[in-house]
This record gives sequence, C-alpha cells and structure tokens, in this order.
Amino acid sequence: MYNKENLVALIYSDNDCYTQVVSLAEAQNAKGCRFTISPENGEWHREVHFHIVTKKIGERITTDSSCRYGVIGIYDHTKVDHLNRMVAHSNEATRNNSQISDD
Repeated sequence: MYNKENLVALIYSDNDCYTQVVSLAEAQNAKGCRFTISPENGEWHREVHFHIVTKKIGERITTDSSCRYGVIGIYDHTKVDHLNRMVAHSNEATRNNSQISDD
C-alpha cells in the first residue's frame, strides 16, 4: 500500500519542546524510538505505557504530556494530505497540554 522509501517519521527532538522530521532509519536510531511499520497494511506500531498502539500511516499517537519522546507519527512525504496533517500534529504535540486526546 505504501512505498517504504516515501515514508518519514515525525519525532520529538532531544528537547521535547520541538519536533523534527527524519527518515525511518534515523528514527530507528533516535532515543526512545521503538516502532515497527507494516507498509503493506498501511500501519505502524509503537509501544506506549507498555501497550502496543497501532495507527494508520498518516495518523499520530497521542499521549499525556509525561510521554513526550519518540515517534509521533509516520507519514508518506509524497502525499499532500499527509504533509498537512504532519504540520498540525507537530503543533499539537508540542503544546503544553496536560492531556491530548486522540483524533
């Protein structure tokens, strides 16, 4: 469904006040970034608070503000709607909210 070469990760920077877009390889090597991708199913998976959360590519994981590390979302950089969502997800991820709810 997705070409793995077109996928990028939105992650928290070392300073969790910021986010950055990196390649999947860079994300795998980043601190706190443990995730898997199933491009054929259009899904990605990340452990959050000892539970595996599954999201579609182009969706973000939302957590409380105590869990601001690792991967926020996986996106296809060739799809404009994914890029638009990535910008919004970056802004939402760095807000100083005590709780952020799922989409």
